[in-house]
Amino acid sequence: MKYYSSLLLLFALGISACSNTPSSTNNEPSNQDAAAVQEPLKTADAGNELKIEWAQNAKVAVAYLGGYASFEKFKGDGRYEKMAEDIAILKNFNGFTVDAQGYETYLIVPRDAQAKVVVSEFTMEMATKEKAEDSGATYYKSENGSPILVKGNISEICPNMKITITNSNGETIKFQPQLSMENGKLSCVEGMQDFSPAAAYQVTGSPVGE
Repeated sequence: MKYYSSLLLLFALGISACSNTPSSTNNEPSNQDAAAVQEPLKTADAGNELKIEWAQNAKVAVAYLGGYASFEKFKGDGRYEKMAEDIAILKNFNGFTVDAQGYETYLIVPRDAQAKVVVSEFTMEMATKEKAEDSGATYYKSENGSPILVKGNISEICPNMKITITNSNGETIKFQPQLSMENGKLSCVEGMQDFSPAAAYQVTGSPVGE
């Protein structure tokens, strides 16, 4: 019982240290700009670029790609070329779809090409049920099942984004992309499939470019 209480305290403290407003610099596109200039990458049209062997119950595939201070640092990192060999669709992105405060970078791929995708803020008040789960600001919205590239989370105890995917048959999955405090790997919920490249975890210390 003490163990779970300690985890809850760490989670609450971590969330309180986070700012949930997406950030951008003069050299980087804002969330809206990035979504506007990016060509839609429909799941159904991506073909072998995705290289995902879907599990029977999977509704979304998520890849953790490492920690980066900016999109430029992500593309300039030596591990990027290796990851893009395994997930060629990475080469088609020209910016983060959502650039929230934090460093963890994730590729989100809905299984249903007609899925509705919403990325919204996730706050401490939502985690503690002081505010409604769906009360956060919307960072991104799509109705064509396009894969997205998101950055956020100051640490594994500080998720600041929520992904909501609603398939064309009405099935919905909601999750905060984050790393597990148990083993440092991607934390998965039911219906979520991990296809993180091994190269993403081959880094220690500060995020690239900090």
